[in-house]
Order: sequence, then C-alpha cells, then structure tokens
Amino acid sequence: MPIPPDRREFLTALTSALVGSNNYVGGTARLADFGAKGDGKALDSEAINLALQASAKNGSTVLGTAGAIYRLNSVGTKFFVNPMGQKISKKYCIEVPDGASVDFRNSILLVDNNEDAIALSNKNTHALGDRISIRNVTVDGNFGDRTTPMIWFHGTTTSTFEDIGIKNCNYTGCVFTSVSDCKLDRIYATNITGQAIMLGGTPGQNISRCIIGKISASRIRKYRNPHQPGNPFLIGGIDVCISSITAEDCDAGIKISPGSNRVEIISAEFRRGNTQNSGIKIQGSPEHPCTRIKIHTVVSEDCFGSGIFIRHAHDCDMTSYTGINNGAGAKDADISISGEHIRIRSAISRGYRHGALYVAPASTSVHIGKLDIRRAGSNAFKPTIDIVEGSVEIDDLSIPRGNQIRHGSKASARIAHLRRT
Repeated sequence: MPIPPDRREFLTALTSALVGSNNYVGGTARLADFGAKGDGKALDSEAINLALQASAKNGSTVLGTAGAIYRLNSVGTKFFVNPMGQKISKKYCIEVPDGASVDFRNSILLVDNNEDAIALSNKNTHALGDRISIRNVTVDGNFGDRTTPMIWFHGTTTSTFEDIGIKNCNYTGCVFTSVSDCKLDRIYATNITGQAIMLGGTPGQNISRCIIGKISASRIRKYRNPHQPGNPFLIGGIDVCISSITAEDCDAGIKISPGSNRVEIISAEFRRGNTQNSGIKIQGSPEHPCTRIKIHTVVSEDCFGSGIFIRHAHDCDMTSYTGINNGAGAKDADISISGEHIRIRSAISRGYRHGALYVAPASTSVHIGKLDIRRAGSNAFKPTIDIVEGSVEIDDLSIPRGNQIRHGSKASARIAHLRRT
C-alpha cells in the first residue's frame, strides 16, 4: 500500500543514508599485505588486527579478498559492558579501532569451533565514541558451543554496518548496545541457536538515532536456557527508523523491548513460528513502557501465539495488519492488546484458532478502523472478539455469522458499523 505523504521526507532521508559508496577516501590496503592468507587453514586474526590498526592511523580502507575464508582464533581478553550494565571480561578475535574502515568483499570469518570468544567487535567496548565502518562479511560460528555473542558492537557512533551476516552459531549471533547515530543495512542471521540479532534490548543500553535498512533472520532456534528463546530480533531503541524486518522459521518472535520510544518500522513480517510465542511483540514493562511505536505494515503467519501482541504500551500506531493461521499452540487471540492509545487503522484476521481480537485489562482508548475477520481455523475458540476491560472503538467490523462478541462489565465497546458475513 502507498506510504502516507507525511513519511516522504523520512523515506527520502532513509534512501539517501543507505546508499553505499565504493569511493575509499583515504586510499586502500589489502589484508593480504599484512599476512592474512584467507585459505580457511591459516589463523588470520593477528594479521587482520594489524591491518585494522593501520587503517585507524592512516585513514585507509582495508580490503579483503572476495571468497576468502579467514580463520579466527582468540588473541586476547578485553572488557565489555553487558546488557545489565556490568563490566565483563571476554576473549576476542578481531577488534576494530576507532577510525578504522574495512570492506571484506564478501569473505567469511570462520571461528574455530573450540573458541568461546567474540569474533568481531569494536575496540572500546567498555566506553562510548568509536567511529568505524564494516562492510561485506559473513561471520561463521562453526557451530561451536559458546557463552558469548559472535559479534558485539558497543558504544559506536556515526558508524556504518552494511552487508553483515551471522550464521551457524550456538548462543547469541550479533549484539549492538548503546550505539547512536549509526547506519545499518542488510544485516542477516541464519542457523542460530539462541538469539539472532539484538539491537539494544535493555533501557540502559538501547540504541538511539539510528537509521536501519533491511534486516532479516531465518532458522532461529531456542537455546538451552530461558534467556535465549530463539528470537530473530530484539529491538530496544529511541528515535530509530527501520525500513524492513523479515523473520521466517523461528522459535520466537520479533520483540520491541521495554523502554523503546519513537521507533518506526515501515514493514515487518514474521512467518512460520515454531513454539508458543507471538509473531510481533511490542512488550514494555510497568517501569519502562514502550511509547510512540509506529509500524506501517505487519504480516504474521503461522504463529503458535498471537500474530501481534501488545503489552505495557502507550501511543502506538499500526497502519495495516494481516494475520494468517495464528494461535495454533497457545490460547492467544490473533490480535492481543493491553495498553493506552493503541490504534490499528486496518486489520485482517483469518484462520485464527483462539479468537481474532482480545483486549486485556489495563487497556484504554483502543481504536481499530477496519477489522475484517474471516474464516476461523479448526477447533476455533470462542468468543471471536473478547474485550475484557477498557474502552474500544471499531469503525467497521466484518465478522462471520454466529461468531460471538463479548465484553466484560468493565469494558466499553462501540462498533460504528457491523456486518455479518
């Protein structure tokens, strides 16, 4: 559907910001010049770090060799700041110093499977202010057993991250914490057991003022502890714009986390969820609600939980929602809402198993423009619409004949136009 006119300025800025450039202002140097072999056998961590140190000093861009496989091992220990704000010591393989720029040219960083180390990070991971540029690389975790993320960028500012992939990882794939004014585009993850990509995630380390293009994830499975449930994306941001999020075949959903404020997403798609989790979650907390979240287009398909799940949220706006065959594995409605000033302009729900719309307690000023409820799935739970508490307005409701609409004694529901189909 066409983007509203008031977003043209945003889209123009987004497109301009995400246009890449191959003009290397400070000249270039090759990883091979510093001794990196890229044959998948030699250990290349030391050579890559030497090249990046030179880049930071002389302003050059380091270039990899297309198709090369750079084998990594840990070369030292450094401090990171974890999502709880604590300093922790971790082994690392490659660190990108402030001012460095690298274009790996579609090469692979292969982590030794016996290495429990962070493969790629910026240098000052215990502070703020690193300015770096990283392009065209896939980090392969080699299915090693891990207790640390494969990629961790902390505190970077005015930095660029483009065409970065993460695959074959047990535990967390990629983490961005406390980054600001950065550009991210074409970041993807596949074959991850744990969490795939974390953009912030806790109120003290959320990302801010970032422009993000396309991010995607597939085949994400839950890890053996409850803190790694198989989310493709965990997003905690302030003043963040995202062009496209896609997730497929994941054990958990796309989650916008507590404390997020002024996050805008043009398109979000979640298909083929595998466990009792929802597709798209806007999930704040009583202490840190999600506020001013705007998503233009949402598609959730084959989720075991709700297609869209909103809790502890204020002033959230969704332009278009399509839910298909959701709620198969949990007693959640396709659309499940608890919050204040929640608006959905247009929604389609079909194939639902446990109701199409559920408005939970602590809800006020829920407004749905057009709600088109189509055929239910097998063994569908009634009522189709269940408003437990709060004020709900629906301008145009289309619902199959015989389907029940229920609202509790503490609920106020107004349906301007009702059609039984």
